[in-house]
Amino acid sequence: MTDTDVDTRFADHWDASWAIADSGCWAVLARTRFSLEAAPHAARAWVAASGLWQSHPLGFYSAATLPPYCLVTVNGLLMDISQRQLVRGEAAQVDLSDGLAAGVNEISIEATYYDLPTMVGLVLPVRVALLFQADVEVPGEALLRLATGDRRSLMRIMPTRPAVASSTWEVFARRTQEGPWDTRAAGFLHPLAASPLLRLPRRGGALERAADDALPSFRHEHLRAPAPLHLQPGSTRLVDFGEELVGHLTVHGDGPVRVTLAPGESELEARDFDQRTENPLRPAGLVSAGTWRDARRSALRYVCVRNDGVAPVLVEVGLDAFEIALECRGEFRSADPLLDQIYDVGRRTVLRCTHDFVEDGPKRDRLLWLGDLAATADVFGLAIGDLRPLRRSLLLAASVQLRNGALPGVCPHPNDLVLADYVPLWIIAMRAYVAHSGDLATATLLLPTLRRAVQYLAERIGPEGLIGPEEETDWWVFLDWDRREPFGSPIEKRGYVVVLSLMTAAAFDAAAEVAGWLGRERDAAAWRAQAAVLREQVSERAWNDDARAVVDWVRGGERTRHVSRFTTAWTLLAGLGDPARRAAMADLLAHPAGRAEPTTTGYGQAYNVAALFEARHPEAALALVRRYWGSMLEHGATTFWESFDPEEDRATELDLYGRRYGVSRCHGWSGAIAGTLATHVLGATIREPGGRRVTLRPQLGNLAWAEGTIPTPLGLLRVRWTTTGARVEIPAGMRVDVTWRERTLEVGAGTHVLA
Repeated sequence: MTDTDVDTRFADHWDASWAIADSGCWAVLARTRFSLEAAPHAARAWVAASGLWQSHPLGFYSAATLPPYCLVTVNGLLMDISQRQLVRGEAAQVDLSDGLAAGVNEISIEATYYDLPTMVGLVLPVRVALLFQADVEVPGEALLRLATGDRRSLMRIMPTRPAVASSTWEVFARRTQEGPWDTRAAGFLHPLAASPLLRLPRRGGALERAADDALPSFRHEHLRAPAPLHLQPGSTRLVDFGEELVGHLTVHGDGPVRVTLAPGESELEARDFDQRTENPLRPAGLVSAGTWRDARRSALRYVCVRNDGVAPVLVEVGLDAFEIALECRGEFRSADPLLDQIYDVGRRTVLRCTHDFVEDGPKRDRLLWLGDLAATADVFGLAIGDLRPLRRSLLLAASVQLRNGALPGVCPHPNDLVLADYVPLWIIAMRAYVAHSGDLATATLLLPTLRRAVQYLAERIGPEGLIGPEEETDWWVFLDWDRREPFGSPIEKRGYVVVLSLMTAAAFDAAAEVAGWLGRERDAAAWRAQAAVLREQVSERAWNDDARAVVDWVRGGERTRHVSRFTTAWTLLAGLGDPARRAAMADLLAHPAGRAEPTTTGYGQAYNVAALFEARHPEAALALVRRYWGSMLEHGATTFWESFDPEEDRATELDLYGRRYGVSRCHGWSGAIAGTLATHVLGATIREPGGRRVTLRPQLGNLAWAEGTIPTPLGLLRVRWTTTGARVEIPAGMRVDVTWRERTLEVGAGTHVLA
């Protein structure tokens, strides 16, 4: 068979054998042995690995949120498998030609979870699975397909290529992280029994190719503990690296060493060898002098080291730390050093959460959640000035869009977990990217995804003129969560959840702006009209005079009396209400206790702050920033946490739903505050792509002065605002509408001093 007979870049893996472990196993290994008459002139293999869990009532499998790590060994030669391809749902291709020889050959494939995957922070009951298939071309011989499995019923689905099964296909599984291998039977996953969302190979398209363009690099640094550790048998020592970091732990010893490492984002977590849930212990061993390196990535500040050997040891503990190499061009300084620190830590939080894509947090899920992406968009645009991670994340999300137009709430792997509120947030994040970057080429590439997402939302407008209802079984209405109640929400969710319509209206307006920038005026006009209708429906149906606020849900003749901060914030951001009503809603957000449950995530809190600024209550907004993010700093934060309640007992503030130390202490959505300060205190809003037109509307509140730098593709926009005057430096090609002391003026490039 030659390359002209078939496209050998891709394989039809439907008929390959799978090696599948039982639920709860940590690893699976498959081994195949075969003989060749001669060394092959071509041998191509395809490998896929996944954690499978039964998410469907009929027992169909879906892929877990993270694939296992995968290795291939060919006659003793070890080959890594691209984790990026596995995460993206593709099979990794491996060239076996140089590793195979005439005579007996052996290939082994191993898929291992160092940490079991989670969904919303809970460990999934997965079955570890891997697929291996190879086409071997030997001179003068027929094509040999290795690891070919049961071919029952395949002809009903798709044609199959001729192949010969390998002579052996042995499967083993490991029940514990470091336990022995037990024999298992090979598994066959019929394509109709396995979910279409299983990690089967697929051809990458324009979106996937564009996502891999212009990838940012990473900075690597090997950090060492301040001094070597002298450890007696059974003793422990704590190492403090000084701040929240991401990397791989190392241990160097001059002789045999057997120790256990306990990484922790907090000192309490690091010292606790028994109750940890999200940062598992790392057993490390050396049989002679050398360095052990943990294959697993850790998010930590501390690590506690315990000597498990029978003799004293001297070890050097280190961390191969890495972070994305982005130049931060934004600046923020003010009369309040605490706000300056909050800006810096917020931006650092987003950087620590940015790796192959924008993650929610480096400790736990490590996934692309669209809510975190939207929350951090302005940080990349206004505080960092490098939008490549935002662009890549938008493209990866678009590449797994479902046929009905919905975008999975968590990416980048193919799945059908649709969060009702995250579909509009992807649209809002896309608008932010195009505005900050001016990248109309990517906007054009994403336009079909945008149209399908808008159509999906429009089809969800029910007979009552609002988005819903909540009881639809094919989506999850997330909005926000309450750390005081497991899986609880501060928003009451029934019937037509009002804030979904407000978020969708904002998405329709964002889509209309993008369409207008691309010259699609008909789309823009239609989407703006839909946004206006949704807002009118909310105003007419959801305002409660007694509560003096918009309520959480309506349905038919029913209307709840429940009022939440999240709905109130989005009502203010939507511009609804006369001055008296807006003042009443701002008053609700300004007080930590009162008629509505407190907000305990940085995600929801950032919307509260933005809404207070939008309602022209800067003093209340800044007070909330100091109270929430400032309190985290007082509690020792070096990056901002996933959730936080200033009133909570210190003994439980790191727990999540009863799981000890479950909270992520570095979470992207809480870093969003850096973008909020740039947007509202410095006052910068991008109105036209690439910063061609910018609005400056600063709100100093009780600050005597604030100044900073806003990065744009046209150059740096510098501002300084004081109680007595202002100075604005505008780069060439930019027009700015400045609102200062209740008057608005339009200015162009150059330096302008305002009295």
